[in-house]
Amino acid sequence: MFNALRFMSLTAVGELLFGALAFAQTFEVKDERGSVVLTIRTIKMFRDSGKDDSPVFEAAVKNVSGQALTLEALKGTVHKKDGSTVEFVFSVCDVRWCEFPTDSVRNVNHLFANGSYTPATFDSVTFSLTWQSESQRIAAEAQERKDAAAVEAEAVEAQAAEARAKKDAAEAARLEQLEAAERARVAEAKQIALLQKSVSPGFLGEDIRTAVATLARSSPGPKSEFETTAQYEARVASFMARRQQYVFVNNPTADALRDAPDSDCEHFKYNADEQMLTRTVSLFTTAEGAAFELKVDIMPTGQYVATNAFGVRKLVRRFEKNVYELRVTKKPEFFEEAVGGGEWLLKIKLPMRATEAMVLKSTLRIVLVCTVSEPDIRRGQWRTEATITEPSEVHVHTKGLPVRIDKLFVFDRRTGRIMALFGGVSSSTQ
Repeated sequence: MFNALRFMSLTAVGELLFGALAFAQTFEVKDERGSVVLTIRTIKMFRDSGKDDSPVFEAAVKNVSGQALTLEALKGTVHKKDGSTVEFVFSVCDVRWCEFPTDSVRNVNHLFANGSYTPATFDSVTFSLTWQSESQRIAAEAQERKDAAAVEAEAVEAQAAEARAKKDAAEAARLEQLEAAERARVAEAKQIALLQKSVSPGFLGEDIRTAVATLARSSPGPKSEFETTAQYEARVASFMARRQQYVFVNNPTADALRDAPDSDCEHFKYNADEQMLTRTVSLFTTAEGAAFELKVDIMPTGQYVATNAFGVRKLVRRFEKNVYELRVTKKPEFFEEAVGGGEWLLKIKLPMRATEAMVLKSTLRIVLVCTVSEPDIRRGQWRTEATITEPSEVHVHTKGLPVRIDKLFVFDRRTGRIMALFGGVSSSTQ
């Protein structure tokens, strides 16, 4: 094992005084504990030839520490008779740091620029090895390791990023294929619906959540301070000219509906005396039109224990409720005002025998063919507080798609047969 030197401010013992071309004086270099670790001897400060007084340093350095050492460089200082100095650095090997076995001897040399000193100006030379050498070596090695680790980490991250990019691209391509297939299916179903023909069995229509997200992304948004009113209105008009049309299916077993089991509102109900299967579609009116809940997503978000003023403790559950609804901006011609107001109603009546009604009651679905009528989603939110009898705290977020209802029809999801049609050229039952 090689030990690196930790030197204090070390200076060689004694000075080499000029008196000949070569000198037998030995210099000792000590460590911070005062122990001699190196000797420098057989020192020459000039060329061998008496005719050539070019400055040069040659010497033999020996490791006398009793153990292997790791060295960087030693420093020599030539002192001139006029008080000026010439410093030089020499190493015991050809690299910055090297291993110096015990008792080994290394011949060292250093060439000076002509005129650095002459026999006439040379006075003495001293040698030193500063304590910073070891700390510099450790810092340099640590930095090298850090740099190498950083390079390796960058390479690993680059490989990981490339792998992620390939994976993301593959996933995006897969999703695009699925979405393309779904768009094609919906487009075909929509075209069939618009042509007032039968639809495919099990037709699901379009997802209002996707429609809301699409409008939110493509909406022209609010007017910018950097555009004129005319520019903004032109932008909105261009958006509205696209006439985005959607076909939605209301599934009473899965989608939003009012809890009215004894009413035909939002449910099909059969009257055996009249042999009529009926349902009332209700649009609840607001100051801005009417609303029809089409989809509700409820997600639990946590729970806590609450205590009222009488010390009654209840476990309260929190929920996030997202309500997706159609915001109908104009009353469809085939709807009528409810007596007393507050609703737009459409009464669907399908004459049929009881045996047929027993089967169709659970398989009939309502389809709404709608066109986007405004460029922005209508949003709202509120919270219902927990009570003793209803220990639930619900944060409600409404997202309304502004539309005009162009047509409405009823179909049998088993066969795709259209049973009744409202809007368009005429309204009829089939």
